[in-house]
Amino acid sequence: MTEFSHSGIPEQRDRIDPSTLPPADSVATVIVALGSDPGAERLAAVLLLAWYLRAEPDEPTFESTLTDRLRSAATEPGVRQVHVCVVAGVIDDEAAAVWALTRVAAVTDAFAADHTAPSCDEIAYRATLITERAFTLPGATTRPVTAQAALAGARRALLALQPRLRWRLIDIEPGIALIDLVTEMAVPDAFSCNEILLRSGQRWAPTTVRSPAGPRVPGGNG
Repeated sequence: MTEFSHSGIPEQRDRIDPSTLPPADSVATVIVALGSDPGAERLAAVLLLAWYLRAEPDEPTFESTLTDRLRSAATEPGVRQVHVCVVAGVIDDEAAAVWALTRVAAVTDAFAADHTAPSCDEIAYRATLITERAFTLPGATTRPVTAQAALAGARRALLALQPRLRWRLIDIEPGIALIDLVTEMAVPDAFSCNEILLRSGQRWAPTTVRSPAGPRVPGGNG
């Protein structure tokens, strides 16, 4: 039996060829802000088709509001993909942020599975988590931000639990050029590279290593 794991040593990836990206007017993006940061609003402002809301962990109407945003995005003429982007800003309560991400994921997956609007036929649903310094490159002088890393870990679980949404992670650094982030967000169906670190205009991805599984334990259930 073979097991797969991240080696922890990112490798540099090629720059994105803009000609390979889908037309901007075919993707409707729902930006969900976690924590306090104006970055999510700025991101929504530069996208052609975007809806914005902030995730408040204890807001009782959050699910219905997100559903309304998803419905608006899905019924936009010409849209072929609805992309939910969760933007992690400054996180004061790690557990609350992970809970909010879980709520976003549940609503989005349920909507993708159950929507019945005729104009939603053949629409793909995708999800991305955008963190800031959840990871660091070798030789970096800064350490990963614990709350951001916790969200990144939750995203890995969602990737397995919600294959329909093909959850991606984009980890950025402060001061990133918006064009770099917007371009990365437009990469379609990136199963082969579901985690990307954007640093100084370059793209990095964790490598996956293949190793033999450990020995079976006599009398064990594994």
